[in-house]
Amino acid sequence: MAQGGGTTTYDITDTMCQCIHVATCPLTFMAVIPGIMGTKTMHLEPEELRYTVECLGCCNQDRRIPYGEMGEVHKVDCCCCKGVGVGRGITSCPGSGCDEAYVDKVLEDLKARQRTRGDQAQIQKTEQIKAEMDTLTRSLGQLHGKVDLLLKQQGIRAPVELEPPATVASMAMH
Repeated sequence: MAQGGGTTTYDITDTMCQCIHVATCPLTFMAVIPGIMGTKTMHLEPEELRYTVECLGCCNQDRRIPYGEMGEVHKVDCCCCKGVGVGRGITSCPGSGCDEAYVDKVLEDLKARQRTRGDQAQIQKTEQIKAEMDTLTRSLGQLHGKVDLLLKQQGIRAPVELEPPATVASMAMH
């Protein structure tokens, strides 16, 4: 685990699982599927998870997943092995698969970032929607004034007093 500038890096290479895949390759062919073999790393960056697999330079992977879109973060229990699971197809039992304390630390850090960044993303989206609603409310008020002015200039009496709906008017006051 290395930290620096808001990024935490975890080596989650599942060495024991990879040895089992190689030993059983003629039966399962798992060792030839891209992403199964190689060095696996989770980089917990300020706004997203970056998952990398380096496999002999031929089938490398580099995935970026925003914390708000990760899905479920959970502990994997497979036979006697403990691992990390992320809802979008990332599963790994680091090292020999027996270091439950390391797995718990990775999960704790991931879940904390997911809560914080996921919630922050929702708050930012809500603030953006509120700003757009404020703009629409102002535009509606201006349009209402222009329609009134046009009707007055043309000498046309509005059949009904045009007022913005109460919900829009109350939103404009906030």
